[in-house]
Amino acid sequence: MSEAIDAHSGGAPTRLFAAFEGGGAKGLVHVGALKALEARGFEFKAVAGTSAGAIVAVLKAAGYQADEIVDPVGRRTIFDTYKDITGRPLRPIGLFGSQGWRKIQLLRVLLGRKSRVAIRIIVALVVLTFCAFFLFQNVRGLHYLSTAVSVIGIPCFLLLLYLKNRGGITSLRTCRDALNTLIAAKLFPDDVNRIVVLSDFRRTGLPSLRIVAADITKRELRLFSSESDEDASVPVADVVAASVCIPLIFRPWEIKGRLHVDGGIVSNLPAWPFDEERALDLDALTLAFEIEDRGSRDVRADLQSWMLDVVLTAAFGASLLNKRAVDRLHVFRLGTDLNTLDFDVSLDRSLDTVKEARAAADALIARHLIDVPGLYTEGCRRVQSLAASALASIPNAIVAAPDGGRVRVCVAIAEPGFPKSLRLSYSVGFEDDADEGILLPREGSYIGDAWNEGVSVLGTPPFDVLPSPGSRRLNKLFAKDIRWILAVPVYRSDSVRREPDFVIAVDGSHVLKEDDQILDEVLTLLPRVVDEVFAPIATELAKEG
Repeated sequence: MSEAIDAHSGGAPTRLFAAFEGGGAKGLVHVGALKALEARGFEFKAVAGTSAGAIVAVLKAAGYQADEIVDPVGRRTIFDTYKDITGRPLRPIGLFGSQGWRKIQLLRVLLGRKSRVAIRIIVALVVLTFCAFFLFQNVRGLHYLSTAVSVIGIPCFLLLLYLKNRGGITSLRTCRDALNTLIAAKLFPDDVNRIVVLSDFRRTGLPSLRIVAADITKRELRLFSSESDEDASVPVADVVAASVCIPLIFRPWEIKGRLHVDGGIVSNLPAWPFDEERALDLDALTLAFEIEDRGSRDVRADLQSWMLDVVLTAAFGASLLNKRAVDRLHVFRLGTDLNTLDFDVSLDRSLDTVKEARAAADALIARHLIDVPGLYTEGCRRVQSLAASALASIPNAIVAAPDGGRVRVCVAIAEPGFPKSLRLSYSVGFEDDADEGILLPREGSYIGDAWNEGVSVLGTPPFDVLPSPGSRRLNKLFAKDIRWILAVPVYRSDSVRREPDFVIAVDGSHVLKEDDQILDEVLTLLPRVVDEVFAPIATELAKEG
């Protein structure tokens, strides 16, 4: 299974499912990721996103190119496009309403790195005021106390009362309306005031759309889909507003009588909503773009610090679950120095962020989807050719070679989080076989034995590829003409690890002579071929990280 891809090679574009993580203003890095993907000609089959990732996903699904969202060369953004459409200027901070941004700024100060200083000053003032009152016990001390209550207590009380009654310090209505205008202008250029609904994305050539929000009315995750009949009439901009709705900052967003908040609290990196499409298109890739915070935080046990860390852990820590058991998934982490509420950054910094993210994404794509798979696949081809020649060089080793005999080669790799299995991740000769890319148990398989024991293992008839009762359906996938299998553990030259870097499995349809001396020679010669080809590859990959 070769995953080496390059859309410029003349072949068909690689089909892709893309998921974008939430992160507020940090989501700007996703535009850089889009630019990298578009440059390589990927075909987007479906896109999904949460919060800021939902905005990027819906713009891409509507047909916007990355340069239409942020263009570092032309120094234009999607806000310039909005002005072209409506004739009205709009800045990013304007998405939160006329007074909303001022309130967010205040909250940002309270939650910022310097907030501890501000809190300590306020506490010190309160303590000093009470000391003055009790020391002097006069009108002046009472005056100090009343002043402190007025300056500190009353605004705090009013803020709590406001949040209690409104559910957030500002609304996303302006954001919702602007997004709907942009989507309508792309899908229905003659009717930019049209309310675009999810079923409008069911068009040929448009990727299907998945958006995650948290339904706090029913206390459950809510996945909105352009393919769902239940969601067909739901306005797309409302869905995005619900997904973006950070608790306490934005008022919960109502859809069909139910309240929703930021999807990041339930699934911040939605790599999982493509299950059905993946089952129908096993060759398509799934790419998930995470946001890596390059800033450092001083984590403490005080209330202010750990409460914020709990919120961040809930949003970003759950991404591990969102990525589990997703086949052909590649997760790319893009770093940024932006903070979640940095919506007032300068144009220059926004453009630089996109350029840096594009360069980082392009490097990750080149390495993990082209360079590394290319190394593995080319190694498999070399071993395939050398193994066939080696078998032919052993006198009387081959009794029969149905259809000329064929040799297959694959790389078995341990995937993170899967301690009991190995994935046949790259292969040559498996193109027409059902066992391409399957997951094998480490216990009860020849490949697993080679991994566990650290020695080469040769299996010849009669044998069950997987003898355990729980592997009945897996056994049915194996090519029926395979008459032998050799599993060779591969270690890099400087390895001190107990486990191998990976296992190379070589099998074939040749009927080998049942002679111990001949089989010993096969077990000696073929592992030497594998090691000569793949030990340097393992060493090279280890050096590059």
